[in-house]
Amino acid sequence: MRPKVTVVVPVYNSSLFLDDCVNSIVNQSFTDFELVLINDGSKDNSLMLCHKWASNYPNIRVYDKKNEGVAATRNLGIKVAEGDYICFIDSDDWVGQDYLECLYNAICEENAELVVSGINKLYNKYTKKYKILKDRNNLYENRKGLLTAILSGTDGGSPCAKLYKTSILREKQILFPSLSNNEDVLFNIEYLFNIERVSFVYKWMYYYRYNPQSLSHNAIFNWPITLSKIISLKKALLNQFTTEYGMFKDAYLQGVAMNIFTGIIIATAPQRGDDWSSRRKEILIYLSEIKQTPIRKNIVLKYFFEELRLHYKLCYIFFLLPKNCRALFAHLIFVCRKWINK
Repeated sequence: MRPKVTVVVPVYNSSLFLDDCVNSIVNQSFTDFELVLINDGSKDNSLMLCHKWASNYPNIRVYDKKNEGVAATRNLGIKVAEGDYICFIDSDDWVGQDYLECLYNAICEENAELVVSGINKLYNKYTKKYKILKDRNNLYENRKGLLTAILSGTDGGSPCAKLYKTSILREKQILFPSLSNNEDVLFNIEYLFNIERVSFVYKWMYYYRYNPQSLSHNAIFNWPITLSKIISLKKALLNQFTTEYGMFKDAYLQGVAMNIFTGIIIATAPQRGDDWSSRRKEILIYLSEIKQTPIRKNIVLKYFFEELRLHYKLCYIFFLLPKNCRALFAHLIFVCRKWINK
């Protein structure tokens, strides 16, 4: 008999946290689910832990593959899922006991195609309720608002704390693109363009563990090239849905501005080896386009200021500046970072 929900957990060198993650899933109040653990070429004993859990629970399946990154791993999960609905949980994280029950009830009772709940972000001893989803009067409590938030960058676009309809993912062939960054943003944008009804659960049952040693925080990739791919894929998605392009154009431009600015901050860090010289002309074109980007200050600035990371604080200052000063500010940050890292 087919399960109602498939839970997909990509696993990569997760031995320190995997037991916490799986334990929170197998002890759910909702029991009509399968758990798919996908080992993405781990070098520690993560695969052994996966098999240990599967030997004790018949609703756990384990897949082992070579290391290809989180996008390919989640895509395999979509391919093998047997549930009517699918959710993604990262192996560093865990969920509350009624997590699946609340998401499943919401998507069924409201005949929705996507359900979204809150995320608790844990930074060592500090816990922060994750941004956009804060109360029932929130601006983003519908499909249009959520799509605007993800396109503009005021919502990170994580696939976690969400429940998707498996049939839509397969019929529309919606997959995570093969990128080192923003693959989850593009995935959610495409999914939202293909649905009409979004439901929100005003509970914070997903616990995101900020782990600076995780693969996502230490991935080495050439940001200028990745940036070009992100922007072109976003634009291609908008062009597919021409009837809504005008409605979301400003949000798209704002998101591009944030990609560029935060990319300059992140990709010039000392440990990186990005080749900026070969992309200098391209980056200067992007910076000139920032001048024209409209900013919804009342919503966006508050979000950036509340974020803990330095590049978001700088982004806050960036968006406060007059349009004709933004490119200069970003260029100065870029030059200073390169000088400091010499």
